[in-house]
Amino acid sequence: MTISHDAELQPPYLQGFVMILPGGIPIQDQTARSFETDELEPLLDDVRFVPTAGCRAPMPSDGVGRNFVSLRFWQIDDESESPFETDLRHLFKAFDRLHPPADRNAALASTGVVEEADIPQRHRTVVEAVTFVASADDLIATATKPDPLTRCLDALFEFHRAYRVAAKTPTEELTYSQLFPLLLMFRRAMDDEKITPQGIMHLTSDNVRFGALTEHIGTVDFGLVAAQLSRLRLGDRVMSFAERRVDARHELSVKGDFGSAVVQLAIACEVILDGLLGMVLWEGGANETEASVIFSTDITPRLKSEYAPRLGGNWALNTGILGSWFDDVAGMRNRVVHGGYRPTGAEARRASESVEALAKSISDRLCDKFKDYPKTAWLFLGPTGFQDRNRFSRRVKEWIDSQPENAVLDWVREYSEWRERVNAQVRLRRRNSQ
Repeated sequence: MTISHDAELQPPYLQGFVMILPGGIPIQDQTARSFETDELEPLLDDVRFVPTAGCRAPMPSDGVGRNFVSLRFWQIDDESESPFETDLRHLFKAFDRLHPPADRNAALASTGVVEEADIPQRHRTVVEAVTFVASADDLIATATKPDPLTRCLDALFEFHRAYRVAAKTPTEELTYSQLFPLLLMFRRAMDDEKITPQGIMHLTSDNVRFGALTEHIGTVDFGLVAAQLSRLRLGDRVMSFAERRVDARHELSVKGDFGSAVVQLAIACEVILDGLLGMVLWEGGANETEASVIFSTDITPRLKSEYAPRLGGNWALNTGILGSWFDDVAGMRNRVVHGGYRPTGAEARRASESVEALAKSISDRLCDKFKDYPKTAWLFLGPTGFQDRNRFSRRVKEWIDSQPENAVLDWVREYSEWRERVNAQVRLRRRNSQ
């Protein structure tokens, strides 16, 4: 590839991007693949090839010009230390602090660690992507046309989806969030092999991982982790809800898997809505048979009939507390699970916002109903939840101070045991109704 120093190259031209993938695609070096899009482009009428620097990959054409994306895959020797070697070195470094070996070579030999020569040659896959730019206006996305980078990434992600299906080993989906956040740009005339470099582009991605940073060491409240561990072990629904929200944030922000994020958010909501009703029934003194009748119905009729009488507020599915959840979370989850729909990032973020709003509304309701359900309210809100609402009153403080040590864990245990008995009756009722 020859570099031109003509920085004044104007459209029409080919816009190119060079990006490194997080995982390799083991296809032949310099393999090229071209994709026509649905975007009509008169300047490409009767063009029967899609040029990628150094090669011209033929592509059928009906004479009607359309924009395109051409991808070429480069396999680059990876000369860095492998993750295996890095982790092994850090493992021994940690072990040295525990038990410094008298003879390092003897210690390594005794582990059977592979020699450097035994480590296979590795490669990284770099993608060169080009697309056509007819005018300066084409550099900016519109409601009907993507910008050049988005067009190229859409083609790359679609190609990678097909590769995952064909791969013989499990492969994680390639998403925007997983890309290395820096890529190189260039432009090139259609009939020229020379490129004009444009510099580096920084993606709106936080995919830069260095491990735990020094300034973060010691910032985790170890006592809080220990308390939450105890609640998780006892089957606390509030902790399960929080865990699913963490899963959803990871899918959304780190992996960029919007469908999985929506599914995790939907699970989180069902966990918390089910747990909320169960806990107020338990604390309100409902017997197990009465509760089993309620939980034998589907969630939708339950939401319509059981929540408002106990917690107040508007629990209608089209307005109020549940309006956004019903459309943006439950409805979207059904489209993903039953129809294979792939939600957009905006749809997944909207679902996340709906879950945040639902959690806040539930906490607000419990705060108002503290007199009726103090244990449930405390398990959901804790001191921070009351303080955030300026409701950590003397009455609340005196009540929690009067509780026995480890009372919170006792409540979680008692509720979990009660709920297991209820669930057993629910299963029996459903079995008998078949």
